[in-house]
Amino acid sequence: PKPFKDLVPSLTSILKQIIEHRLPSDFDYHRVPAPWMQLKIVRILAILGKNDANASNGMYEMLSECLKRADVGINAGYAIVYECVRTITEIYPNPTLLDSAADAISRFISSRSHNLKYMGITGLAGIVESHPACSAAHQVA
Repeated sequence: PKPFKDLVPSLTSILKQIIEHRLPSDFDYHRVPAPWMQLKIVRILAILGKNDANASNGMYEMLSECLKRADVGINAGYAIVYECVRTITEIYPNPTLLDSAADAISRFISSRSHNLKYMGITGLAGIVESHPACSAAHQVA
């Protein structure tokens, strides 16, 4: 991944265009703009930002925006939120993003859907593995 670190600004720019609905509506899936492309870009950002503060710093804002704008009323939106959470746990840590990821996970865990609960538990396991202090709020006394 080292030779590809310079792609972070381009990938975040593409992600921004997708999130802001700048692509034709043909790419939308139930009002979610190009969800498969969003997932692929976020996964690539996770690889490029791993253990690299400079690369991670370039993606913090877009990951936060992606978390906020994902339509969590449908499965494609949940998938984007989950992938953002996974990426946030893999890149160089940012306390604000970790808090946002923990909030998203808590919404998954408190959901009535068993699939979302499973995603929440899996996401929580990722946070516990990489940042144990963030999981304290979700522990049962």
